[in-house]
Amino acid sequence: MNNNQYTFTYENEPSDKNIYYVFQRLILPTIISSQYKPYKKYWEDYKRLLSIFTKWIGIYYNNGNSLKLINEDDFKETDSLITDLKFNCLEIETEYIEEIDIWYNEFLELWKKSDLIKGRQN
Repeated sequence: MNNNQYTFTYENEPSDKNIYYVFQRLILPTIISSQYKPYKKYWEDYKRLLSIFTKWIGIYYNNGNSLKLINEDDFKETDSLITDLKFNCLEIETEYIEEIDIWYNEFLELWKKSDLIKGRQN
């Protein structure tokens, strides 16, 4: 039996599989965090992050699987939310916010690389 069809290795290149994977890795810890009892004081911030991430997923899938229409201004709010949550959750539990931060940075790299590829095609 060949199991290669069931394996996936993430690479930081803007392909459909990699972008789909990063969206999964962003959404899961954000959903968990938005109802994780130790984070209760910050649930609204996590829900705001979830709203931003789901908006990006909609933009991506409704625009020909392209990241180019994601507004750069969204990153300022997202950066601020993640930074504040990392600081605020430091004494509580950091596993989920650290996971969000790691995959958010991966997403930013994909977005930047996707813009570079778009620029080369024009």
